[in-house]
Formats: sequence, C-alpha cells, structure tokens
Amino acid sequence: MFINTEGDRHRISKELANLIDYISTGEVTDDYTRQLDDEVNVLRNDPGMELTYMQTILENREMAYE
Repeated sequence: MFINTEGDRHRISKELANLIDYISTGEVTDDYTRQLDDEVNVLRNDPGMELTYMQTILENREMAYE
C-alpha cells in the first residue's frame, strides 16, 4: 500500500487525514491514532520484535530473488 502523505486532502475524511498526519509526524490527534500509537510503542519496546521484523524482511528479500 502506498500513501501520499502530501496529497490533496479536500476529498478525504477527517479520520483519514488524522491517520495520514500520524504516519507523517507521529502526532496523536484522535482516539484511533492514540490506540495506534500505543500499539506502535508496545512493539518498539519489545526486544523480540526487532529480531522477528528483521527475519521477515530477510525472508521476503530471499523470496523475491527466487
């Protein structure tokens, strides 16, 4: 999925604009982005997740070259 965080916002909902702002800046602006931020922080502070993330990236790259 690609998200243009600098695109025209005239035809999107306030909720989607809040999500785009969170992706761009990390700023929490509503309940949804607060929940998302809480989950992001849980994952960032889990030492095992770093290894899992890196293994997933490596596996995906290996599959792309097969």
